[in-house]
Amino acid sequence: TGNHDLEGLDEFKTDEENLNAFLECFEKDTPYFSKQIGEKTLLVGLSTVRFRDAPYSSHECHVDDAQLEWFQNIVKLHP
Repeated sequence: TGNHDLEGLDEFKTDEENLNAFLECFEKDTPYFSKQIGEKTLLVGLSTVRFRDAPYSSHECHVDDAQLEWFQNIVKLHP
């Protein structure tokens, strides 16, 4: 998801509530993913998880610790 996916200001009170709705709608367990799209090509997607709670601007992107740990493991597994 990107910051615009978390902009439902009138529909959701918190980023967590909004992100959970996104995950439910697209039947995803996490907002991040990887998909093998070629013999030597792995597509990796990360997601911002903050919009309302962003300390400086709603346009900043924040990837949480769980995603960073997952990403580090993906990189190790797919050198």
